[in-house]
Amino acid sequence: MREYVIEQLRERVSIPGKAKTWIDELLSDDQLYKVFIKLRNGESAKNIAKYIQSAWGIRPDSTVHSLSQGITKFKKRIAHLLLAPQTPESISSPNKSLSLPVVLEGAEGLESIANLQMQRINNLIMEERETGVKINFLNKEIQSLAALSKVVLRQKEWELSYDGRDPVQKKRFERKQQEQIAYVGQVMGQFNKHERNTMAVCLDNLVEKLKEKQMKLMRDDNGEFFLLPPNNNET
Repeated sequence: MREYVIEQLRERVSIPGKAKTWIDELLSDDQLYKVFIKLRNGESAKNIAKYIQSAWGIRPDSTVHSLSQGITKFKKRIAHLLLAPQTPESISSPNKSLSLPVVLEGAEGLESIANLQMQRINNLIMEERETGVKINFLNKEIQSLAALSKVVLRQKEWELSYDGRDPVQKKRFERKQQEQIAYVGQVMGQFNKHERNTMAVCLDNLVEKLKEKQMKLMRDDNGEFFLLPPNNNET
């Protein structure tokens, strides 16, 4: 993947019909890639120019300002490479619409995010070892992961304690149930014993009729739902 990024950088640093810059003429592929990493890490053009002069001895007689101007122009040309994930698909089609993953909730969703963050950190560590360029924000990424891991743990404990249900919503549901039971009791209190018995028989008959007409909702091997006709014994 590193070689592919360098190829893309070379294409954008040398544009046909325009004069070549000192970046294209003087920097090796390895140096060009390190400049790219420094820009992606958020280092200023001025600091990168100082590093290029002191560490690589390139254009020692030039001013930092003139060197930084070349780096700024280079940064504008590779702006979408600095923002996009470094894959052939994302680089060749930077504006391609992305399909959104399934949104998970609760501890499952948080743990999924933590796993993605762990993968990101591992990739950054490998990149740091490969290039020898320190990634300034890596420590913050690790601290963020540590904090998120604690949140995941607390969320799991909370869901175990409350059976995955919000205690406020649970109380609200229980109170609603009690109100409905009280209302039914008030309604039934308006009838005498004979009327209540008649109503109970009618309800039993209704339930039996509903059972005769009920239809099972099934799912096939492709995940599609379908209804079974009444009295179908198929499972």
